[in-house]
Amino acid sequence: SGDAEFRDHQRAGIIHFCPDVQTLIADAELVLEQVRSGKDCRPACILLHGQRGAGKTALAAHLAERAAFPFAKMITPAGLLGMLEAQQV
Repeated sequence: SGDAEFRDHQRAGIIHFCPDVQTLIADAELVLEQVRSGKDCRPACILLHGQRGAGKTALAAHLAERAAFPFAKMITPAGLLGMLEAQQV
């Protein structure tokens, strides 16, 4: 289920292995605060780019939890290959 996947992405937490990680989280939280406050009506987007397994989804789940926002994971058509129809919902 979505909740189980959400928890799974947060299992190891976020490791602050360098100052850039904390800077990224702080910058993202500024954007999230703008959205929460309603000061800016435009949709906010944060693009996370990196190698497979780098922790992009874990970071997105971490930020969604801290912001108390719903977590939505984007799935590409290629990501649906091999899934049963019921799993694609």
